[in-house]
Amino acid sequence: MTISEKAMMGRNGFLFLNGKDSNNLLGHLAGEVPLLTSALSVHRHNRTVIERLNVPFLGIIVPEAHCVYPENLPDGIEISAARPVREVLDQMAPGYHYPLEELLAYKAQGGTVYTGRDSHWTQPAALECYKTLRGRIGRTRDLELAYQPSLDSETGDLSIGSYHDVVNAERQRMFGQETSYFNVFASLILNHGNVLVLYNPKGKGRCLAFGTSFSTRLVPAYASDFEEVVFCYGTTVDPAMVRLVKPDCVISELPERFLHFPSYAVEGSTLISLLLGLHDHKDKSTAQITAQTSVPNHVAELGAFFAGVNARAMGHPALQFMRQLEQELPDLAERVALLAPFLGEPMQKTALRLLLSGQFYNRGLVAQVSKFVDDGLLDIGKLALVPNSEAGLLTQIRILIRAGLNIRAAERLEHLFAQFGTGVEADYYATLLRRLA
Repeated sequence: MTISEKAMMGRNGFLFLNGKDSNNLLGHLAGEVPLLTSALSVHRHNRTVIERLNVPFLGIIVPEAHCVYPENLPDGIEISAARPVREVLDQMAPGYHYPLEELLAYKAQGGTVYTGRDSHWTQPAALECYKTLRGRIGRTRDLELAYQPSLDSETGDLSIGSYHDVVNAERQRMFGQETSYFNVFASLILNHGNVLVLYNPKGKGRCLAFGTSFSTRLVPAYASDFEEVVFCYGTTVDPAMVRLVKPDCVISELPERFLHFPSYAVEGSTLISLLLGLHDHKDKSTAQITAQTSVPNHVAELGAFFAGVNARAMGHPALQFMRQLEQELPDLAERVALLAPFLGEPMQKTALRLLLSGQFYNRGLVAQVSKFVDDGLLDIGKLALVPNSEAGLLTQIRILIRAGLNIRAAERLEHLFAQFGTGVEADYYATLLRRLA
């Protein structure tokens, strides 16, 4: 049996995430590593954003396999009842739910929540979870499935040795399932920049959903329930998308492991990630409209809006897309227009995409983005692009110091300390600004 470098072998041949890409998951689940103050600050910011939405909201925190199948963990590993999810739920927006009890009940009835080959839950378990929670957003009509849930709809990422093989398997899996709902738009980008528009003539209402790779198992359930589903990759809500899509409800999914490094909600992060992602993946992925049936005008217009992001002219966002965006969200349109110089640069845009989408702080990301500042790619003219996340504030401070605006840099530094506390880079800038004063 092949075992991925990010997997740990448990009892009965069951594989768990623990290794590369696990971000010390076991330490958190065992209660040995608490949530950082900065993570709690991000959760509180996101709560404020979600509480202002004025639409029904459901948040799903997906329990890890370690918590659902503790009997299969290796000897000596115990899951703590006091792990961070119990602490952070009080900091998150009302509407979030941690469905461990529901999934344990499904398991007790013979259902398979995790197969032991994949770090993600199964499609049948995701459906069961949605069925138990959909009433929280007022969904009481009978749910007629538009697909056949299957245990085979996984990539088996814990039992595949090569990362590239996992990516290829995930790409093939994205549209390999037979459904009675239709794809209207797909960016065909994995993770940040992944946007889908789906249409089901038998559904009712419009759903805007945010989520991770776990949501690839959930989206078919949403598409069975709603006439229209707009799915955007992200672990929190982008309020700009709520205003653009005008949904009847918003759903946000994130796995338990992401509670420890949450993304900061950023206005417009979805469109910015989509635009940069399409440029990063232009040799592998092309946004498309592929509806296999006639769709109502309001659905077609929604798909065409997102497809317009890809209709580039001379390295700039498409003019028709920008005109529509300016009518709906003029401030965001101005920020998106600032991306134009980056689209013509022969640079890998992943770090920029992560920064502008509110990615949680990590030293490698800050180092890459700092080089963009030092090379003049991110300058004072692009300051409005940079969010107030921890990594974003550090970047703003560097830009302002480079521009000689030390008073403004000091103000940003005070905000950074108040929101996220001290850190190596923050302390460095504090010392530098004192020396420059």
